[in-house]
Amino acid sequence: MRNKLILILAILFGLAAAFGVFKYLDGLKKSYRSSGNFKQVVVPKQTIGPNTMLTAQMVKVKDIPVEMIQPGTAMDTKDVVGKVTRSDLYPEEPILLSRLHQDKDSTGELALAIPPGSGP
Repeated sequence: MRNKLILILAILFGLAAAFGVFKYLDGLKKSYRSSGNFKQVVVPKQTIGPNTMLTAQMVKVKDIPVEMIQPGTAMDTKDVVGKVTRSDLYPEEPILLSRLHQDKDSTGELALAIPPGSGP
């Protein structure tokens, strides 16, 4: 009987502690959001493989904290639409311009050397 009481009290205190931590983190998140310390970056909507030409339907704009933005991150969809990927891009990960082939950059990629519209 005594062991059951201790177990029930331990579960109740554990739940109370978990609820307290949840409320604290929720309040911290709300106060951080209200500080307005965010900027918009371009992220893929789904996993995109290498040598894929990006379209407007493949990407979206997302707000992230300024401290998390790396140098060379795409800030506008115009920077990435029409570009070809060098490597895999993963959902919700900011797109770095270094992971995209730039115009007239066909370093070893035969698919990039063929001009658009010259196929059958």
